[in-house]
Amino acid sequence: MGLRLQMFSLLGIAVFLAALPLSGCKTEADGNKEVSTTSSDFQAPFDSGKWGIKVGADYPHRELMLSTLVYTDTLRKLNREEILSLLGRPDRSSEAHLYYLINQTRLGPWPLKSRFMVIKLTPSDTVEWIKIHE
Repeated sequence: MGLRLQMFSLLGIAVFLAALPLSGCKTEADGNKEVSTTSSDFQAPFDSGKWGIKVGADYPHRELMLSTLVYTDTLRKLNREEILSLLGRPDRSSEAHLYYLINQTRLGPWPLKSRFMVIKLTPSDTVEWIKIHE
């Protein structure tokens, strides 16, 4: 019994030591801040053609263009018709909101987590705000 416990303990220590290098954080040159390498850190200029490309149920280019659309004046100075012309038909809409699917995590056919760019329009069909909804 004692030998099994010792083997189990040694195995646990070996697994821990093997995983330790994998848990390190990548830091900037000054070593003070962590650097995140998620896809939202990378930006691409807006391209209307790429925005509309759909592969299966996914839009492979939208995540990279999201910051350009949300945090610049690209859409803010347009009205409803101009937005529809530029971005195409939204994945969902209501009278005052346009919902564009950015990405979605699914378990088979069921969506688990969805990320949308939401554009709220004023009664005069101009942009009131743009937000990312998860």
